[in-house]
Amino acid sequence: MGKVLSGLSESSSLSLKAPYSFFDLPIQIMKHFSKTTRPAHPKKTTQTKGLHVPLWTQCLAAVSVCLLASGCVDDHGRGDMHAAVSECFFKYPFAKGTAYQRFNCIYQAHAHYGPEAMGAQYSLRLQVDLASLKVGQDVDSGTLTPEEGKTTLRWVTDKAYTQASLLQAWLAAHPQRN
Repeated sequence: MGKVLSGLSESSSLSLKAPYSFFDLPIQIMKHFSKTTRPAHPKKTTQTKGLHVPLWTQCLAAVSVCLLASGCVDDHGRGDMHAAVSECFFKYPFAKGTAYQRFNCIYQAHAHYGPEAMGAQYSLRLQVDLASLKVGQDVDSGTLTPEEGKTTLRWVTDKAYTQASLLQAWLAAHPQRN
């Protein structure tokens, strides 16, 4: 097997001795020319036909995206209110010295955006906000620890929502007569 391989000269140190397999040749060449190796199967670029999407589905997709985007639908300030409340959580941690500021910030955000952003239970949520302000004062003054404050907040919130649901059930069972 003393023939010259393409790209190799007789003075090259590559030597293939018989018997060799078909797979030994590329390995031997790759070892010898490691910087100039190329894949055995170059990528073939073929032109494929694009997927045809009917115009009505494109319009439906555009309308769906528009409806889901907050800029197309009036959310009555809910998104802005949630952003303001999130800012309150970020600015004021629930700890001694900042608890009242935190709940005051949340109360101000809820009051600013009003009943349309707060939803059907606006007055209930404002009552919870006012109770939270009292808990914040107690945490800041040291009357309650932050853990006791969290427990109290859970209790106040649960009680308020339980009373509201009982009131709604009673009102549904006893409609007003005019």
